[in-house]
Amino acid sequence: MQLLNRWLRDSSVTERVLDLGCGTGSLPSELAGLKVIAADIDPVSLARNPGWARVCAHSHKLPFPDESFSLVICHHSLEHFGDIEGSIGEIRRVLNPAGHLFVSVPDGMSFSDRLYRLLFCGGGHIQKFSLNSAVSA
Repeated sequence: MQLLNRWLRDSSVTERVLDLGCGTGSLPSELAGLKVIAADIDPVSLARNPGWARVCAHSHKLPFPDESFSLVICHHSLEHFGDIEGSIGEIRRVLNPAGHLFVSVPDGMSFSDRLYRLLFCGGGHIQKFSLNSAVSA
């Protein structure tokens, strides 16, 4: 999140922001003052996400108009999406032409990610990413 915090301080994002796969929420305070929409498939997690407008939605079928966000954030959520291609297509559709996508995923080959998946029975991680696979996705 440090990279996102620094980028947000230096960027000119002043429009709508989509936190896709937000879970219970972990967005930085630098987003205060922006219009943030928190979207997740799990209504229980959404209910615990404080402070933002919330929408229950699938990542591959977003209920937003074309080009409606200047920033889409997928912070440790992409690995939970079953339909990566459909989700990326939807992200592309809802981003405005000058928009930005911020993605962070766990290193699927790391010891900590393997331990997480072992302890939490997969932890809902449908996808595993290495640096090469994340870039090609």
